[in-house]
Amino acid sequence: MRRIERRALPAWATKELRRIQDAVTAAADPAADAERRWANGPAPTTFQEIRATLTAMSGPIPRCMYCEHNEGGAIDHFYPKRAHPSRAFVWENYLWACANCNSNFKRAYDPGLPGNELINPTEEGVDPAEHLLLAPTTGRFVGRTLRGENSVAVFDLNGDRTGRTFARQRLNTLRKLQRLIVERADALRAGDVRGGEEALEIIEGEPFPCVLEYLLTLAQDPERAVVLRPGVADALAAYPLR
Repeated sequence: MRRIERRALPAWATKELRRIQDAVTAAADPAADAERRWANGPAPTTFQEIRATLTAMSGPIPRCMYCEHNEGGAIDHFYPKRAHPSRAFVWENYLWACANCNSNFKRAYDPGLPGNELINPTEEGVDPAEHLLLAPTTGRFVGRTLRGENSVAVFDLNGDRTGRTFARQRLNTLRKLQRLIVERADALRAGDVRGGEEALEIIEGEPFPCVLEYLLTLAQDPERAVVLRPGVADALAAYPLR
């Protein structure tokens, strides 16, 4: 996972969510009312705006904010609406997730329970890198905190439970990105602007965007950059991606 800045909804959409949330809070059975209202859906325009803003937050290819591999397609309630009806229609509680992470892995898991904490990559002040360490030789995530350990386990980010090949794919992405970064620098150095732009488009569209964030962080630290391929740190210094 990587840090994702949460964008603001338009005022009219925020107002509509607040109206629905107030009605849920005032209901005799808020949990049941939240479920019913979500099943019926907010007003179509509000729902469309929520989906559009979440996908825009997710990057050039709107990938799942949890696994970062599959494209997202579902609005996940970070705090489940039945357990937390007071957050059922709160914008900050929505994340963009793939159907697998949302329906098969997280399901009704409640990160609001003591000991169940998960990483919310959009939460203000939260840097997923403080909770997860990416091993550069294996592509595996190592939990640095309970929140990190829980996130690895719940979403099976290393494939230990279901055999998902995410660790190997993250390692391959790390290798591929380094070659592309050098290729881009070579193209720009030779005056091939189009080639540089094409390389950048591929770089930004690769799965596991957290791997790119990790690589950029490594390149800025001379002592840690030794794990990178020769020329990568120099290429980024000469032709920054951002």
